[in-house]
Amino acid sequence: MERSSQPPSPEELAIRLEAVDTRLQQVVLQVEALSELLLASGQVGQAELEAKLREIDLRDGVEDGRNVAPVVQVCGKCGHRQLGQQRFCARCGSDALQAA
Repeated sequence: MERSSQPPSPEELAIRLEAVDTRLQQVVLQVEALSELLLASGQVGQAELEAKLREIDLRDGVEDGRNVAPVVQVCGKCGHRQLGQQRFCARCGSDALQAA
């Protein structure tokens, strides 16, 4: 798929967001099913499951309910700093973003 230098339209973003939301809900359902099976089988207890979640959460050094450290980007055009892995600068719209 070829990428243009223009940001996606609001309609394209809405379509992408809906697809991501659908996939997220599928993954959440799978994780809930696996957790319930493990707990019901007695193979793992609630405290053990919570301890493992915390251990995984802390692998990136930040206890934030995620398993990845936030990425800071700096725009090469205007110098704006932003969190995330975006394609375009939130301030000027440039595609000259670099990891800080």
